[in-house]
Amino acid sequence: MNRNPKHLLCDSAKIYIENLNERRTWERAALLNTGKSYAEYLSKYPSGQFSDSAEIRKSTIATERAKLNSTAEKNEWTTAKQQHTVIAYSDFLMKYPAGTYAEAAKLLIAELEREAKEGLKVVSNVTAEDVVKGFIIDIGKRNYYSAYMRTRNSYWADYESFSSTDLYGSISNTTINTIRTASETENTATVWTDYVATEAETGDLGFKQSFQLNKINGEWKITSVKLEEKYTLGVPQE
Repeated sequence: MNRNPKHLLCDSAKIYIENLNERRTWERAALLNTGKSYAEYLSKYPSGQFSDSAEIRKSTIATERAKLNSTAEKNEWTTAKQQHTVIAYSDFLMKYPAGTYAEAAKLLIAELEREAKEGLKVVSNVTAEDVVKGFIIDIGKRNYYSAYMRTRNSYWADYESFSSTDLYGSISNTTINTIRTASETENTATVWTDYVATEAETGDLGFKQSFQLNKINGEWKITSVKLEEKYTLGVPQE
């Protein structure tokens, strides 16, 4: 039995509308010409009439982006090596914590710090208070990797987490107001600090913190930090 002509007309109209919607989605994706726009088209029409073209264009964009990222990283690494400072290598690590040259940057930071220590010819033992003071100064100078190496805190997990803007990567320009050792035993110590720092989003703020340290392999390491108070400058403190 032949189908009702009205039904055939409805089916044709439905197909026409579906094709029109797909074409509009494709035209929008092509106009934006981004990996995301082609991915959105493919999620709606995985077997659509333009799916092959969408896959090719999405892949091409991804390849070109990878090339650009690789070139940018290489250029910044070249600049960091030319400057050859702890700050330059630390800044590089902030941008490319898992990059091609990340391990080399860490090794060069360690080498520069070792040379600096040898140049100072420090005779006395480094105290827990010295470690905390160095930590705060390093953060202020954006020597994040150097600061990280003064710690052994599982909460921070790794350097990438430590230097992220969620933690210390948003802090710079530190000035220590007060620092004192609250308590100390042979292998543990508590150091109390009051310092001013610049936060990326909020500007200058005051921080009162207590640092817990443990002696690990003969060296003091920061194992935890407790924020006692964060205060706005200019507001009288109790």
